[in-house]
Amino acid sequence: MQAIERHARGARWSEASHASLTVIERAIPAFRDRSLLLTTLAVIGAMGGLLIAALLSRDPREAGAYTVACLMIGGSIALGLRGREVEPRVDPLAEAQQQMREVAHDLKAPLLTVTSYLELIADGAFGAVSDDVRAAIARAAAVSERAQTVVSSALRPEALDAPAAAEATRVRVDMNRVLSDVLGALNCSMRERHATVAVEGTLPVVLGDDASLFRVLENLVQNSIKFCPDGTVPQIGIRSRRIDGATFEVTITDNGPGMPGDSDRLIYRGARGDNAAGTAGHGIGLATVARLVTRMGGTVRFEDGVDRGTLVRLTLPAA
Repeated sequence: MQAIERHARGARWSEASHASLTVIERAIPAFRDRSLLLTTLAVIGAMGGLLIAALLSRDPREAGAYTVACLMIGGSIALGLRGREVEPRVDPLAEAQQQMREVAHDLKAPLLTVTSYLELIADGAFGAVSDDVRAAIARAAAVSERAQTVVSSALRPEALDAPAAAEATRVRVDMNRVLSDVLGALNCSMRERHATVAVEGTLPVVLGDDASLFRVLENLVQNSIKFCPDGTVPQIGIRSRRIDGATFEVTITDNGPGMPGDSDRLIYRGARGDNAAGTAGHGIGLATVARLVTRMGGTVRFEDGVDRGTLVRLTLPAA
C-alpha cells in the first residue's frame, strides 16, 4: 500500500512539475528551450541556497556545507526534470500500429510473387495443365489477390490513423457473392473434411465493406470446420431474416462442440477458449469478427446452438 501511495505521489509530482514548466514557457517564450529553462531554475535554486546558508549560519564552514548541498539538490532536480523530459514515451497502440504496418509491407512482395507464378503456371509456362488444375490455380490466385487487398487496406493512412472503434466506409455488398468467394478460398479445407455449407434462401445485400465481410465469413466458416471433432463431418448452415426496415440478421450454425464456458473472453484478441487445446490457432479469429462487424455498424453474438454446436448471430445494416 505504501509503495502504491509513493508511486501515486510521484506521478502527481511529475504532472505538477510538467504543468508548471508549461506555464513558464507560455509566460516567457524564451524558455521554450527546456535546457535554458532548467538551467535557470537550477541557478535560482543555488542562489536561494546561498541566501539560506547565509541566514542560517554564521560559521563559514557550515555556510559552505549548506551551499554545496543546495547546489547538489538544485542540480539533481534539474537533471531529473531534464531526464523526464527527454525520456521517450512509448505509446503501445502506436507501436502496435507500426508493427502491423511493417508486417503488412513485408507481405506485399511475397504475395505478388505467388500471384505471378500462379499466372505463369496457368498460362502453361511450365508445361500443359488440365482444366481441373487451372481451376485450382484460379482459386489460389483469387485467395492471393484477396490477401493483397487486406494488406493494402491495412497500409492505407486512414486505416492506420483511425481509432479502433471508428466506423468503416460502407457500400452495398452482396453477401451471396462474398460467401461464394469464401467457399472458393476454403475449398481445400472443406474437401479435406468433407464439410458442407447449406444456405437457406438468399442472403441479403447489406451496407458494409467487401474485404471486411469476406474476413468475417471466412473466419466463422473456417472455425466451424477447424473445431468440429475428428470423425464428424462439419455441417454449416447459414440463413438470414430482416429484423426491420434497416437491419438484417444473419445466423451461422454448425455441429461442432459449441461455445466454451469462457466464451465471453473470445472477443478479446489473443484469448482462446477452453476447448481449443490441441487445435492450431492464435485466438484472434472471433476477436477480428467482432471488431470488423462493429466497425460496419453491426453487432455479433456467440451462443450455443439449440441441439449442439455454435450459433453466431450477425446484425448488419440493410442496403
